[in-house]
Amino acid sequence: MKRGFVQAGIDEHEIDKVIQMFNYGSGDKGMKTDLIAAIGGWFGFDVIDVVNVLDSYHGGTVRSTVRMVLNPTNIKILK
Repeated sequence: MKRGFVQAGIDEHEIDKVIQMFNYGSGDKGMKTDLIAAIGGWFGFDVIDVVNVLDSYHGGTVRSTVRMVLNPTNIKILK
């Protein structure tokens, strides 16, 4: 997750500060999509694609991609 924000141009130290601000526990297993959405919203992203998301809260091996639209007013549909 952090690498994706860095590749999008966000400073790694800024991401660390925001993760701490949202009190993400280092002992937590994986990062939940609501926290990723909060971090993306903080940095002003309109859309975030999260890959390798578990399809079930109970675990499993099937993974998917979740597209989060944070600011629909800036979204354009391309045909």
